[in-house]
Amino acid sequence: MKIEQKVINYKGELEEQIICTGGVTFDFSDKNVSTYNNKNGEKARLIRIPIAVTDFKGETDYYSVTLFGKTAEAFIKLGETGKIKKGMKILVVGRPEVQEYTDRDGNQKTSKSIVGTSVEVVKWMN
Repeated sequence: MKIEQKVINYKGELEEQIICTGGVTFDFSDKNVSTYNNKNGEKARLIRIPIAVTDFKGETDYYSVTLFGKTAEAFIKLGETGKIKKGMKILVVGRPEVQEYTDRDGNQKTSKSIVGTSVEVVKWMN
């Protein structure tokens, strides 16, 4: 499921937002964790999570979700304890980004990503 909408941010500006539920397409690994310098110049960690989102028509889009700050740290801790696994469903809220590029064979490609502001593990009841 995917919902794209325009919202007013804390500065009073209109911005795009995406809310989606997708399946995690990897088992947690340190390869998905990087460090960066935050706005205070301190080292912080971020995580990139590849997910697959299937719409109501059965078509699948793939996104790379990037989490920063406390959201990233919480997700990283879940991964380090073995709780994040390939196939799990997560709910992501964030800002969509689309980049178009030309691959080495000259084909036009589109890369879709989400800068996540929140993420939640969806637990299915059986």
